[in-house]
Amino acid sequence: MATFLSVTIGTKRGALNDFFREEQQAQALPPPLRIEIEEVDFGRDFPLRLYCLRLSRSCLVLFNGGEKTSDSAQDGETSIPFRQANEFAKKILEALNQKQIKRCSKERQILDYYTSQPYLELF
Repeated sequence: MATFLSVTIGTKRGALNDFFREEQQAQALPPPLRIEIEEVDFGRDFPLRLYCLRLSRSCLVLFNGGEKTSDSAQDGETSIPFRQANEFAKKILEALNQKQIKRCSKERQILDYYTSQPYLELF
């Protein structure tokens, strides 16, 4: 997963929409099985889930994750990270819509809307 994030998403291709599964307000990794990526093979039974918010091809906010122990994200080991990711995603999207925060022109940082100072921590 680390190579996929740092090399495939971070350097080679960006955060393409096809790489993510929708999980209410947030998104999840690894990609759906129908997506083939030559640099990495997650296989059919890849045990980890990582939740995030894809703001653009160059801006991805990573949350927490866990071991997939049930068919549903709302159950098992991923239930708490799933709920937290969706709460954080909702707050970030609301703050963007209410112009409390904004993305910088390079879209790799989240900035205070009025001062344009980068946020290192949102919550």
